[in-house]
Amino acid sequence: MLSLYLGKAFSGKTEKILRSACEKGRESGQRAIILVPEGHSHTIERRLCESCGDSASLYAEVLTFKRLSSRVLGEAGGLADKVLDDYSRLIMMNRAYDESSSLMKEYNRRTIRPDVLISFLEIYDELKNSGISPGVME
Repeated sequence: MLSLYLGKAFSGKTEKILRSACEKGRESGQRAIILVPEGHSHTIERRLCESCGDSASLYAEVLTFKRLSSRVLGEAGGLADKVLDDYSRLIMMNRAYDESSSLMKEYNRRTIRPDVLISFLEIYDELKNSGISPGVME
């Protein structure tokens, strides 16, 4: 359940949120999630411990947007995906070129310049984004 607490600054919203999270956690046995911006996580975690005592971690948990997304991806299986950065993609394109250079008519030199490999990557990205498979290209 999502609860929103609205009010003016220094009207006691944070304390009410922290106390409510602990009380609901004790009643239901489920941990409440308190979603906060990155820069406030440590402060809110400390205040949660002050409000709820030593057992605060049993009833409530402070998450940032980044940690929440990592948790969702971890449980949904998306965290296992490995994504190559631009340099790794360039190395892989160079390896693919080395393995298939004998089949190429236009680019048949053994060594190739990095700017040509970057062009190959751009063409690959364009074809992939357009949904054109290798079978269609043949």
